[in-house]
Amino acid sequence: MCQGHKRTTALDTVTMFLERGIKDGHTVRFSGMANDDPDYTTGDLVIVVKELPHGLFVRKENDLHLKMSIGLGEAVTKFTRNITHFDNHTVEIHGEGITQPGTVKKIAFEGMPMHGSGSQRGDLYAEIKVMFPQSLTDPQKAGNAPFKLPSSQGIL
Repeated sequence: MCQGHKRTTALDTVTMFLERGIKDGHTVRFSGMANDDPDYTTGDLVIVVKELPHGLFVRKENDLHLKMSIGLGEAVTKFTRNITHFDNHTVEIHGEGITQPGTVKKIAFEGMPMHGSGSQRGDLYAEIKVMFPQSLTDPQKAGNAPFKLPSSQGIL
C-alpha cells in the first residue's frame, strides 16, 4: 500500500546467466528494471561483473598465467607437474633437459574461454622458478663431496 507516497516497497528477483569468458568490468543491462517511480521514467538495472583473484591463476585477457617452482635437480634433468584447472580437468606441465630460471612454458588452448566464441580459448603460461640449495658444506664447496639436487613439488 502506498499510503499517499505514490510508491510501495517490494522485492523482485532477477535471474541472469553469465556467459563463459566474460571479463572483469563486463556489464549486463536489464532495461526498465530499476526503481519504478510515477514521476520519472524507469531506469535500467546495470550489473557490472567483478572478477575475484584466484590463488593460482592470473587472468590477462583470455590467457591464464601461473608461477611454479622446480628443484635444481629437476631443472637439469626433467620435471612434470599436474595442475587442476577451473573445471577440474588436469593440465600437465613438463620439461625435458635443462630448464633455465624464468622459462615460460606455453600450453595452448588451456586459458579462458573467449566470450562469444564457443570453442576458442586463450593459452596458459607457466613461469618456472628454479629452487637452489640454501647452503653447501665445506667439502661440497671444494667439490669433494656430492650433494643431493633438491626437487620441489610446489606451485607458487
